[in-house]
Amino acid sequence: MATLYNRVTHQRVFIWLVTFLGIASAPVLGYFTCTLGWQMDIIIAGLIVVAGWAFVARDRWWVPFPAALSLGGTFYFGFKIPVHEMALLICLFPLALALATRWQGAIPGRGNPPPSVFFLAFYLVLHWVGSLLYNQMNGLGGVGNVTRSYMDAFWPMILFFTYYFFGNSKYIRTAFFLMYCALCFRTLFVLGSYFFPGFVYIPGINYVPAGTSVDGSGIGDLRTACPALAGITLCYLCIQKGFFIRTVNFIVLLLCFVLVFMSGGRLGTLSLYLMPIYWACLTRKYLLIILLVVSFGSGFLLLNSNPEIINYFPDGVQRSLSGFLLKKNMVQINETTGASDEWHAELQKAGFQQWTKSMATFFFGNGIRPFSKELFESTDMQDMLKTAIATGRFESALWTILSSLGLIGMLLYLNVFRFLLADSLPLLWKQGICDYQTAFAFITSYGIFLFIILGNFAGYYPSIEIMMGLFAKTLHDDQKRQERDKIASSVPIATS
Repeated sequence: MATLYNRVTHQRVFIWLVTFLGIASAPVLGYFTCTLGWQMDIIIAGLIVVAGWAFVARDRWWVPFPAALSLGGTFYFGFKIPVHEMALLICLFPLALALATRWQGAIPGRGNPPPSVFFLAFYLVLHWVGSLLYNQMNGLGGVGNVTRSYMDAFWPMILFFTYYFFGNSKYIRTAFFLMYCALCFRTLFVLGSYFFPGFVYIPGINYVPAGTSVDGSGIGDLRTACPALAGITLCYLCIQKGFFIRTVNFIVLLLCFVLVFMSGGRLGTLSLYLMPIYWACLTRKYLLIILLVVSFGSGFLLLNSNPEIINYFPDGVQRSLSGFLLKKNMVQINETTGASDEWHAELQKAGFQQWTKSMATFFFGNGIRPFSKELFESTDMQDMLKTAIATGRFESALWTILSSLGLIGMLLYLNVFRFLLADSLPLLWKQGICDYQTAFAFITSYGIFLFIILGNFAGYYPSIEIMMGLFAKTLHDDQKRQERDKIASSVPIATS
């Protein structure tokens, strides 16, 4: 009776709180509408939604973040705010509220993370502080952009510790679906910006898609969105049953394999077309492996036997296909891809030189230095190279980590990968993609596979792989704990 009374009382308090907020915000909203226009209404409405989410989220506090990360892009209000960083703040606010009011406690049965995770987090913080001190001592400044660069590597640590101790995995299915929806929206938005060139951002909230910085129309973002969407769709094909839903997912998967050619991303296209072969190898579907290898090999040989054929395709498709040509000088697109190849070769060379400058940089890296606005806005290759070296952005996962964090940073990342996949990867090898745990294990392991074979040519800090591996690991631990509790509850208690 007391529980029912408390529940009704809490509901009444919440209703009165919402009513009060609505009455109080109405005149404020009207004032800003008359003075600042409808864009301020959108901002205020967003703040109200965030405040409401803080009160109702409770143990669902983390669910929006994977979707926001999948959506990508930035909000621009005179300065850029990455969507995932804003989402992380929005998620941590209700968690802090839940902990303060004791709505939320630590998830039982997970134990403590291994020392490797603590070491990586401590190493990143130490590196950040060291870079700031070095820059201040040498009169370089740049606290903001140096911190932003380290944040790209550190936000997985923030998510790791908060989710590992307080993240409820029973909402993982919802988070997976929201990621799928976010990637579908991202892909459709990119296509809209391609067919309607003026449609490059959402006014009011000033949302700018990730690919806008790559290509004026945003079409370049398909090199990231299509492989990510294809990975989740492939998992849904394996998990979900029913002819209709599997047909829809199969069509989405086929569209990803077609649309990625429009992006002009050679490595993005390669990473997508390696995915079914990787999946077939994991599930030991030998006939499918032979069929895929023969199909892709035939296409490769056909393309190289008549390379001039790609000149009949749009520029983006030409650029994507050019990555599979042995004789690139026989096609028109070689002029633009040649400049890109030269740029990436210079980045790889600079990354190696920065890493091997001394024994200190070999083990501990160079840290991050601020960049000047003039060099950042310059289109000269040497100026762009100086900016990349200073900020540790070598467009290569391998050289970004080794140059910035050194060999110790790389070994710490590899050790974290080992912890995250130690339980889920054997299960994935044994059962294939059969549930959400193995789905996250597949996405994580494939990301690490690409990190190993393509890390010299593309990539950045393996932040997404850590997040996906975290979900797979905690799902495994929670399922094991539930099985133990079920067995314990079924054992009869002896009575005297």
